[in-house]
Amino acid sequence: MTKWLTIFIVTLTSLTLSPCYTHAQAVSDVELASHYFKNDDFEKALPYYERLYYKSTRNRFYFNQYVTCLIKTSNQKEAEKVVKKAIKQDGRELNLYITLGEVYISKSDQSSADKAYQEAIKSISRDIPYNYLNALGNEFIRISQYDYALQTFQKAQKIYPEQPEFQFRQAYVYGIKGDLPLMVESYLDLAVKFPNYLQTAKNQLIQTLGFTEEDNTTSDMLRIALLKRVQKEPNQAVYNELLVWYFVQIKDFDAAFVQVKALDKKQKAEGYLVLDFGRICFNNSEYANAISAFNYVMDLGEKSNYYQAAKIERLRALYQKITQTSNYTPADLNALKNDFISTINYVGKSSISVSLRLELAKLMAFYFHDADSAIVVLEEALTIPGTNPMDKAQVKMNLGDVMVFQNNIWEASLYYAQVEKDFKEDPIGHEAKFRKAKIFYYAGEFLLAQSQLDVLKTSTSKLIANDAFELSLLISDNLASDTNTLQMERFANADLLIYQNRFDEALAYFDTINATVAYHPLNDEILYKRYEIAYKQQHYKQAETYLLDIVANYSNDILADNALFKLAELHEFHLNNKEKAAEYYKQLLFNYSGSLFAVEARKRYRSMTIEEKFFKGIE
Repeated sequence: MTKWLTIFIVTLTSLTLSPCYTHAQAVSDVELASHYFKNDDFEKALPYYERLYYKSTRNRFYFNQYVTCLIKTSNQKEAEKVVKKAIKQDGRELNLYITLGEVYISKSDQSSADKAYQEAIKSISRDIPYNYLNALGNEFIRISQYDYALQTFQKAQKIYPEQPEFQFRQAYVYGIKGDLPLMVESYLDLAVKFPNYLQTAKNQLIQTLGFTEEDNTTSDMLRIALLKRVQKEPNQAVYNELLVWYFVQIKDFDAAFVQVKALDKKQKAEGYLVLDFGRICFNNSEYANAISAFNYVMDLGEKSNYYQAAKIERLRALYQKITQTSNYTPADLNALKNDFISTINYVGKSSISVSLRLELAKLMAFYFHDADSAIVVLEEALTIPGTNPMDKAQVKMNLGDVMVFQNNIWEASLYYAQVEKDFKEDPIGHEAKFRKAKIFYYAGEFLLAQSQLDVLKTSTSKLIANDAFELSLLISDNLASDTNTLQMERFANADLLIYQNRFDEALAYFDTINATVAYHPLNDEILYKRYEIAYKQQHYKQAETYLLDIVANYSNDILADNALFKLAELHEFHLNNKEKAAEYYKQLLFNYSGSLFAVEARKRYRSMTIEEKFFKGIE
């Protein structure tokens, strides 16, 4: 072993002393230089980076490492000499002035560093490529010399007015400095001069101003700036577009609607922008504004290119307003049914009408209790030519739902099974499997239902997985606590009756369970089902009492977060107490941060607190 070690040392020595700078030696220098530099052994790294720099036609990376080693080893004089020589060799590399400034900073000579920075800015000219100037400004940002960065971008913008990057970087630097008014103005200038950068400006404004934060004082300066510009330049449509966007961010859809109508007229969009705004409102559950937007487009006349789309979208918004908020009258239902029929006739027997037929069938079955008519509508939808497989699957799902409503639960399971078979790996297939599992649950086949639900707990759809988990837990908890399944069967029967809107019969089952066993594990589930019934009957104060009971007495059970979220919704949408709604959303976020409702609760809480502060005194 000693012999081989001696040979290795002799060989290594001969290579080191060789006048030939071989490729192998170059690789060795790179590795050794990097090793010493990473370990802060700058003294040993210095000769390697010096050699690498001069042997590599002055590679910029080796230059930076070489100068850093000189500075770290207190060789500032040599470092200054090396940097100045590099500046003379390539006057376009203005970043070298920043390196020179860093040399001066290392010996506490801020005055000389400033002179170097000023020389860099003084040297800016059309002869310097714009990407070199952009790099110079970014280097000033890197060393936190923001005023010099601004000077760089401002001067560069005058030389290269066609380059949007300099305007964008100015706005960015104002943001870093905390000069938000100038940042806003710069982003607005960017959006006007360079329309392709409009989305970039929006993204940066969101990130810096924080529209989703609890305090919107900062974001309100954007509103003020935009309104001033609209008054000064009324023909500049981009300001209206940004106002629409701003009001949507703060959830002021009424104000947004005013602006989008003005914008649509300015751009002669013939209702398209209002139609698109209506869709935004729809996606944010702002159904009243969505309906107003679609009505506006329809009022432009049937010759409009967007009349049919608006007519269909309006109908969907009306349907969601009724079915999602449970805030309607019998007259509302009749008007909606007639609207569906007339719109389907207007569209004709085409694939476009399939989604309308799905909603009409739900309306007929679950609100008019006319399951036979619903089935006719759905079966006709299956015969429409050109219907894609996914739409057909949805029709079959709805047929299954109507069969459950009719109490033909086994016939319903056949429809669900068809969809499950055709879309095994698709969310609609998982949903079909879940509904089939509920069939077994309704029929009292609890173990069979649970075997299906356990598979769905790993579904890629978080909503389906959560629903499967909750139903599976309901079954397992209550089967484990009972010597027989009688009470669980009664509960499942009541659950089916609720689905069928047979509320009095369902309540009778719950009363029987409560009278038979005073402290049954199903008590919190029964309270939640009583809430669902009261809500569907629009008895909102009564619904509130059931939820409050769950929060007060079953805070550690699985339905506690559900109850808090539904309490918040009751106060937000039906009891007109947004302060209480915000408090319940806040409680959910603090006490049940892992809840499936947490994301939506956070969004609504922030929106409500922003709105409250906005209307309390921001001018």
